[in-house]
Amino acid sequence: MQRLFSAFPGGFPGSGLLLLRVVAGTIVALSGGMAIGDAVARLDPIAAVDALAVVSGAALVVGLMTPVAAVCVAAIVLSASSGLLGGAMLPDRFAASLLGADAIAIALIGPGRLSVDARLFAPREVFIPRDRRSPRP
Repeated sequence: MQRLFSAFPGGFPGSGLLLLRVVAGTIVALSGGMAIGDAVARLDPIAAVDALAVVSGAALVVGLMTPVAAVCVAAIVLSASSGLLGGAMLPDRFAASLLGADAIAIALIGPGRLSVDARLFAPREVFIPRDRRSPRP
């Protein structure tokens, strides 16, 4: 599982990744949530894609399975902007292409230290204290 993640940077780079994840995930989750209401009212099968947008956007915000969620977000956003999914979710193609590029960048870079993935899969350092009271040989 750790092969999916390239790095878990902290500090300013980790904060930047958190900002990218929150913006991309929130936009996709909210757009999917607004589109799902219209699709359910029309009994449209696109409602499943809108539900996937909500789930993957929320997973991207918290940083859970970030590479998979980011690829799902990119695929949904880019296919919706090209008209394959009706185009109801994100009508602006320029904004959708920027959001898709943002999601691909997140998938390639990794989630950052401020994520659920970092808590689950980041390598940990183990410090073994040196006992100074033990007798020397």
